[in-house]
Parts: sequence; C-alpha cells; structure tokens
Amino acid sequence: MSHKIYLPRFFLRMTVGFVSVLFCALLLAGDAENVLSNPDLELSGDSAGLSSWRLSPKGVSVASESKGLPKEIEVAIEVQIGEVQKNDGALSQSVYRKKTDPDTWQLSGWFKSEENRAGYVQVKLYDGDSELERINVEYTPTKWEAFSKTFDASRATKIIVLCRWRNYEKYEGSKVWFGGLELKPVK
Repeated sequence: MSHKIYLPRFFLRMTVGFVSVLFCALLLAGDAENVLSNPDLELSGDSAGLSSWRLSPKGVSVASESKGLPKEIEVAIEVQIGEVQKNDGALSQSVYRKKTDPDTWQLSGWFKSEENRAGYVQVKLYDGDSELERINVEYTPTKWEAFSKTFDASRATKIIVLCRWRNYEKYEGSKVWFGGLELKPVK
C-alpha cells in the first residue's frame, strides 16, 4: 500500500527535476557566445599589443578610449586616420567556421567618427582562399551608434570582421572609434 503513495511522488519529483534541468539547458543554449577574441579591441601597451587583431597599415595611431562611451561598452579603440593611401585602413580578425556551426551569423557593436562616414564595418566571407562575398555593414556617424547585421555564411569556411577607415584626404587626421564588437552564430 505504501508503494502506491511513494511511487507516484517519486516520478513526479523526477519529472519536475528533469524539466527544470532541460529548461536551464535551453536558456543557456539560446544565448550564443561571442566568437571574437578581444572584442573590445583593448590595447596592452602599444599598437603591437592589440591582441587577436591585425592592424593595416601598421603605422596607424591607435589608443584605448574609456571616457564618453555609451553605457553598453566599457572600452573602445580610437584610430587616428593617417596619410592618404590607396587602400582603406583596417583592424581585422579571422574566425574559422566549423561545419557544425549554424549558417546564419550576426555581427554587432558600436562606432562613431569625427567626420561623418569616415569609417565603416565590413565582413568578408571566404571558402578556403577564395573570397565569396563582401558585406558592408554601416558607415560611421558622428555620434555613438549601435550597428547590427545578420548574414548567411553557409558557404564560408572563414569569416573576417573588419573595422575600417577611409584613407581619403577629406578624413586625414580625423578619428574613428569602434567598440563592443560581437560575432555570434544565430541558432
């Protein structure tokens, strides 16, 4: 007789426990992790200390900025645009896509510039060494602004994120800022 009383309670507790664990797992899985290294573009020392990012051209003046930022970010990178050059400057980072990664990705962050449209954010998709597509996300405004772009990377094995500035005479000596970057697979 006592088995009839305790057995249903046991299964009820097991079911509630299983559902709770499953719910927590789904909540954690729903928030994909940022795959960028050093997404705040923090400097450790000089520009050579810009961990995980490639600076081009190498002689560009960069500094960490922690004042006057949107409340959503703690630090940003400040780039002073140098002399006029043939190609636009860039801070870039490559991320290699696994076959098990979702096809859809999202890049988001914050940026601004002293001169309107002096900088922009770009994504390049590659399959091996072959460039598949260039996606221009946005051009920089003169006040801090958030940006976000969702894109299909199903054919890509490599995603390159570029924070870029235009090396035109019009922008020479002005500054652009980038911060709070996130690249996440969309599940």
